[in-house]
Amino acid sequence: MPHARSESTYTPKPVLTFGEPLAIFTHPGSEPLSSNRTFNLDFGGAELNTAIGLSRLDVPVWYAAAVGDDPFGQFILRELRAEGVNTHLVEQTSLCPTGAMFKLASGLYQDPAVQYYRSLSPMGSGHWRGEDALQAIVSGEVGWVHTTGITWMLSERTSAASDELIRAARENKVPVSFDVNVRRKLAPMDTWKRLIERIAPYLTWMFMGDTEADALFATDDAIAVLEKLAAMGFRGDGMIVKRGEKGASAVVRGKRIQVDAFPVRQVVDTVGAGDGFNAGWLAAYMRDDDMDQALKVASIVGAYAVSSPGDSSGYPTLAQVQSHLAGDEEVRR
Repeated sequence: MPHARSESTYTPKPVLTFGEPLAIFTHPGSEPLSSNRTFNLDFGGAELNTAIGLSRLDVPVWYAAAVGDDPFGQFILRELRAEGVNTHLVEQTSLCPTGAMFKLASGLYQDPAVQYYRSLSPMGSGHWRGEDALQAIVSGEVGWVHTTGITWMLSERTSAASDELIRAARENKVPVSFDVNVRRKLAPMDTWKRLIERIAPYLTWMFMGDTEADALFATDDAIAVLEKLAAMGFRGDGMIVKRGEKGASAVVRGKRIQVDAFPVRQVVDTVGAGDGFNAGWLAAYMRDDDMDQALKVASIVGAYAVSSPGDSSGYPTLAQVQSHLAGDEEVRR
């Protein structure tokens, strides 16, 4: 039986995601970056990845951000449009270069090592105000807002703009989903916790990984985490703890729901898996799937993500997800 939900949950309107896009340079080897001469150009960013995941699942999505008026910014915009993501809220500026990230595989860990070059980017240097995104929320053009904590850590002005967007969403009864998405290279853990304390009252749904939950709240138990969030003022519909190969846990109105991870043959690249999980859950939940089904869809998208190189290149289509839910085996030969 579907779980009870707020009247504002389902919407045919676009989802608005906002956050910084990055040009990503990858190398398949595990040698130091200084030893490599050849890199593959890709693109990504947590909120951008979720936007692509939603679009592949046939959910209309608008992406708000800022890029440099340079070849990397043009590349990102072209690829987003090819994915069906609406980019009319992406600002371009000649004052700042598009942010970049170098990603290097590790022989010891599943997660790759990353090096950011984003402090001079439009959002990293405070040249993004999000005014058009704000107008889209206030005017009722979008029906859901999704973002992550990364955006708040880029600059004071970007943080202030992000505050304004989620406050406007709350005031206009637009649900807001928020993935903590801790990046310790951007800020220490206590800064991330203070952010949650400040914005918790404006959020409808919260996502975090089990290691993030443990670092922030000294527990990864979903019910215990929700209790701590409630003490910070969180009054949303529920929260989800992502556990990687152990699946995911959700708490909705005091009830715990657990799903197993969708099996994969080989983990290739973990970056983007959590963002894809978010997209899968959002797409299913907005279509009125119950929580168990929404978590299963999220698990399938996450499994596709880790099975392919690149942040979002492996995300499945809606038809592929539906085939797995129906128990059909994909014809390979």
